[in-house]
Amino acid sequence: GDEAIPGAVDVVRALQAEGIPCAFLTNTTRRSRADLAAWLHDLGLPIREDDVFTAAVAGARWLRAEGVHRVALYLCESTHADFADFEITDDAPDAV
Repeated sequence: GDEAIPGAVDVVRALQAEGIPCAFLTNTTRRSRADLAAWLHDLGLPIREDDVFTAAVAGARWLRAEGVHRVALYLCESTHADFADFEITDDAPDAV
């Protein structure tokens, strides 16, 4: 949507003022973590990119923990940013 749910901005600010961390979780693979953070920020939510956790971020963390370096990605192009430290290739990838 084009605006935050009524009261959402106030709740997030109140939680942050109390030192309570907030996380924003989504299973979307259509937009990168940076794109989503910027969109939420534009809605007035005072968040950082690290506050956003996506399916792609979860996948990249798991692959990194498994020692995977070469991946073939079949995701929207903007999501490739979440795999910036991987070699993205269709030629003999370690994981798809």
